[in-house]
Amino acid sequence: LAAINTMTGAVLDWNPAPDLVPTALAVASDTLYVGGRFDTIAGQARSRLASFPLVNNVPGTIKSFAPNPDGVEILSLYPANGKLYVSGYFESIDGTSRARAAAFDAASGMLITGFSPNPDKRVNAFALLGDRLYVAGYFLTIGGQNRKYLAALNPDTGAALPDWTPTPDGEVFALAAGGDKVYVGGEFNNIGNTARQGLAALSTTGSGEVATWNPSPNGPIYGFSLQADTLYVLGNTQT
Repeated sequence: LAAINTMTGAVLDWNPAPDLVPTALAVASDTLYVGGRFDTIAGQARSRLASFPLVNNVPGTIKSFAPNPDGVEILSLYPANGKLYVSGYFESIDGTSRARAAAFDAASGMLITGFSPNPDKRVNAFALLGDRLYVAGYFLTIGGQNRKYLAALNPDTGAALPDWTPTPDGEVFALAAGGDKVYVGGEFNNIGNTARQGLAALSTTGSGEVATWNPSPNGPIYGFSLQADTLYVLGNTQT
């Protein structure tokens, strides 16, 4: 875990030295959030989650934020609209029962108690667009409804929204949302009753109809980043 000057490439003095691997990073409200498998970081006991203030984009002394999830790993951190959405292998967090997904106030670090989607299996990614929080993973139920690997949730409560049910036939690892599309990547071959190999674009509304956009990678997709009209993609694919 390190901080690097983007202009010079020089490594900054900040050296939190977690005892086990970090797996997720996010910046929100002038705070750097770190998730992973660690028990200690920056010389302090912090189970799986920690945060650092940012001063002129340089991390400072570790904050008191210590929600201490009971599981083995944080899978994703996603900041949006003043919240920090967290997923991982946990059953409780911040002393409250929350299975595999939770949300915090990004400024205060307080658990948002009203957000409780309670997925039955892991969540890999979040993407917020408008009043919908899109969620991907390996779950079969989430937000009180049957939803296979993909769902649209109320971003404040975690309740599954009606109708949006693209239902891929394999796990989804990557999400991005922009305009009127949700882009999804994973290990599927079919989504929305349409053949799509590992990568698809879905309508943000209705049942999540599959768009004609079809890059057809020859293997699974595990991550991407959407910037303006370009989607950067990574996966186990050669074409």
